Amino acid sequence: LIAMAFLLKLARKHPFATNVVLATGKASLADALVQGAEIYSNGGKVSDDMDWRRNAVFCCFGSAHGVLQWALYVRLFGYLFPNSVRFANLSWSEKLRDRAGQADLAKQIAADNFGHNPFLYFPLFYVVREVVQSGSGSDQTYADLLHTSMRKYWDNCVDD
Repeated sequence: LIAMAFLLKLARKHPFATNVVLATGKASLADALVQGAEIYSNGGKVSDDMDWRRNAVFCCFGSAHGVLQWALYVRLFGYLFPNSVRFANLSWSEKLRDRAGQADLAKQIAADNFGHNPFLYFPLFYVVREVVQSGSGSDQTYADLLHTSMRKYWDNCVDD
């Protein structure tokens, strides 16, 4: 209980760092769980078959996306949708009566699904994956890596 109080105090004092650390850990853990499930279903052992390079992609992506999330959801959405924080803190019965808050919520959902996801989230993932997987011995320039990653994203755009 004391540890939880300490962590909550730390999170309130350093919300940006907390967001980045949580986003990084969440991405890494999610990938590790998926890899573990894949390995388990094939009868293997996690320690023998875990793809740590793939997990590094998710760590890097989680960290970069944590920074992006802060800029987008806290800063930009807070500015574009001024009723959102107030609306989030209302009870359900109050939310049902708050038309301005409902309108901002609908706008946030639209901005997230039709702006953030196709133009920031997925392109960022493909760029990070390409950079990490290309390795330090790659002779590709960053422009080449960007071009390759965006081409792969475009090819998979409908699937994503």
